Amino acid sequence: MNKRKWISFVATVFMTTVCSTFIGFAVYGGRVFDSQHPAFGFIVYGAIGGIIFSSFRYMPSPAPPVVIVMAAGLNAAISQLTDWMQIYIKVLFVAAIAGAIYVFEKKYFERLQQMRIARIMVFASLIAVAYIVVALVLDATLLASSKGVGLTVHGDVYYNLADGFFLGIGLGLGSELSQILVVKSKRGEN
Repeated sequence: MNKRKWISFVATVFMTTVCSTFIGFAVYGGRVFDSQHPAFGFIVYGAIGGIIFSSFRYMPSPAPPVVIVMAAGLNAAISQLTDWMQIYIKVLFVAAIAGAIYVFEKKYFERLQQMRIARIMVFASLIAVAYIVVALVLDATLLASSKGVGLTVHGDVYYNLADGFFLGIGLGLGSELSQILVVKSKRGEN
């Protein structure tokens, strides 16, 4: 990876993490900084989403799947999980985010080049859909096991939709701001 791509990679990871944290703070307040609260996911998945997005944008072709596997493993390791279901949930969220980012990068990023707000909204919508899929898969898994007693699928889908959309706004805003910063720094060099 050359210097320009490395700077873009780091700027994107930094900005997606900051913007996702900011959006999480706006929605959940200080709970976003509590590692035991689900809102902490705005920080974690903001950083992971930025790393995955940057790997698709700035790394050669075989690297993104390796980055995704490493991100899922790192997410599970950082969380110090011992229960297989908790590990499954963390890996599922990373896979869903990676899938949404892949679709966004391959189908929409270049196509919506001149429409930055539309790109952010499409990004947010794709992450929201990914979160809904995760909620449905998790609910099906829990219902299939004996752990799903009293499960409310409607509530899980609703909360995952909102959190996914807000996280997607943070990721989309962070990626757009990093693009602007990199372009401005490139102009400053000339």
